[in-house]
Amino acid sequence: MAQSEVNEKKRIIELVLGISKDNSRVSTMVLSLQNARNSCGYHEDKPYTRLEFDLRGDGRRTNDEADIFNALLNYLIVLEQVGTLFYKGRIIEALKGSVLSNNQRYAINELRNALVHHGGLAICKKKSDGTKKGYKFIIDVSDSNEIVKLADKKWPGDYFDKSKETSTIVYAIPFIRLVENIVAQLKENIDELVTKSTLSTEEIKTKFTILK
Repeated sequence: MAQSEVNEKKRIIELVLGISKDNSRVSTMVLSLQNARNSCGYHEDKPYTRLEFDLRGDGRRTNDEADIFNALLNYLIVLEQVGTLFYKGRIIEALKGSVLSNNQRYAINELRNALVHHGGLAICKKKSDGTKKGYKFIIDVSDSNEIVKLADKKWPGDYFDKSKETSTIVYAIPFIRLVENIVAQLKENIDELVTKSTLSTEEIKTKFTILK
């Protein structure tokens, strides 16, 4: 790749991540982050330990469940974008290097699949032997030291089963911190990302920017 092409790809990736701005384009990732932050009250200029997720930017109290759930959806979109841009479409790879275990990363991926493909908080797949395997999720809007608490028992796809022990719990607030941290780390390694992304500059423009 010629140096001019490398420079243009770097410029577009910086635009997508919100490092720079362009008078003619806006980043879809930046829009998703803005929407998420407005919903949950995240303030980028505050240290992670001082975040106030119960306040909007204008100081009004939020509806915890609605606003944080909306933020969670947007942060999942951001994670999907990061996976597509730098990890060949894999959310699981985008979460690599985080505090999450392999099983926890897989659970986040299944939460994404449940919401995208089924419009809800459960996903069930039939195995080759005819048995069912799936996840049902609880979104907890309280703060926690955990991000994902895996189910104590496997959920066999029985929708009459409402027990917590077969539910995977995702704690929204620490998950939000996790995604923000991933984005922050990406911004610190911009030169590496230019070569890491297998997408062409034009594909990145088409998928992750909107013409003004």
